[in-house]
Amino acid sequence: MAQEQAQQLLQQGIAAARDNRPGDARRILQQAVRLDPQNDKIWLWLSSVAVDDNERVFCLKQLLTLDPHNDFALKGLRALGVEPGAEEQQATGSTVPLVDDEKFARVSQAVDDFLRRYNPYPADHLGIQWTHKQRRRYGEKGAVRLRQMAIGGVVL
Repeated sequence: MAQEQAQQLLQQGIAAARDNRPGDARRILQQAVRLDPQNDKIWLWLSSVAVDDNERVFCLKQLLTLDPHNDFALKGLRALGVEPGAEEQQATGSTVPLVDDEKFARVSQAVDDFLRRYNPYPADHLGIQWTHKQRRRYGEKGAVRLRQMAIGGVVL
């Protein structure tokens, strides 16, 4: 049923595109692609009424995922300056950055120096003393009261 409705919307979108109403065609074709995202004709027509080149590239890439040998999508991407399959080649490469050995040695030495000098406790010569709080925290009384009211409301 959704595919039938998508086909009807596709026909309406094609008619709107041919009548030089790209905004209407785009809206109708977007509804159609929501109903049937596996339909390559919808993606092709949607690319023809796209607002900008980024949207057009997206539609053509979606079309290529459905049909990797689609000539219209391949030609369209090349015309837009995007080489089909470039993202796949880039994704297969190493995504972990490689650090130069010399730079790694310098950073390791700096970290070791810092850790040798680091003292996590306050210096005694500053006269800092730890003490326990004598009173409640700010706003704690209101939070306790709210909790009591919520529990009372559930019990009743």
